[in-house]
Amino acid sequence: MKAPNNKIIIKPLRKETVIEMIDSHDKDKKTSYGKVIAIGESKLNKDDFVKVGDVVFFNKHILMPFAYEDKEYAIIDFQNVLAIVEDFDSKKI
Repeated sequence: MKAPNNKIIIKPLRKETVIEMIDSHDKDKKTSYGKVIAIGESKLNKDDFVKVGDVVFFNKHILMPFAYEDKEYAIIDFQNVLAIVEDFDSKKI
């Protein structure tokens, strides 16, 4: 996959689906995290701050969900990346 300019394609890492993540009634949790699958060109990504394979926190209410080959993905804008998670442990999900 190739991401459009200023966009990032992510694979959500929570056990809920992308739609469940967006529609979640848990209003206290406005963020979620996902693995970066593709990155579009962007001036915001100076020095490759965000890389394919990184796990990032993002605002879950601004996702643009889509499915490709029976897998769920979402597109977010670069400016909606809140943090990069270092040493991500998927067992803690």
